Amino acid sequence: MTLRSGIWINDGGSELHLTVNGQNVEGFYITAAARPREGHHYPIAGFINRDLIGFVVSWQECNSLTSWCGRYNVEDDGRECIRTVWHLGRLFEDAQGTVPNPVWSTFITNTCNYYYTGPLAGQVAGQGA
Repeated sequence: MTLRSGIWINDGGSELHLTVNGQNVEGFYITAAARPREGHHYPIAGFINRDLIGFVVSWQECNSLTSWCGRYNVEDDGRECIRTVWHLGRLFEDAQGTVPNPVWSTFITNTCNYYYTGPLAGQVAGQGA
């Protein structure tokens, strides 16, 4: 199997609605975090290279960006998973955008896993892209 279009949900409940078109990916991200705006659709843009994926979301109202780099894998139990490392860049320490972050306090890095949960609306189940 290969990385495919569909809805991918991470460990924290955030949703990645991913459309794969050749080596390009697009779609939207719905964060389960309270900030920036829970439930809002944020556009994504990125690329795939075989089983590798990289994509970015801009959180405009928070003056921040998050980028993910991951690898597609089929787990031993058959679940499709994208294991990622993400980097969040934040210009400001506070929600009001008044206290600038020192350069090296700008970045937060962590990991998360996304699991395939099904096709996008209008997509045929089992369809690759």
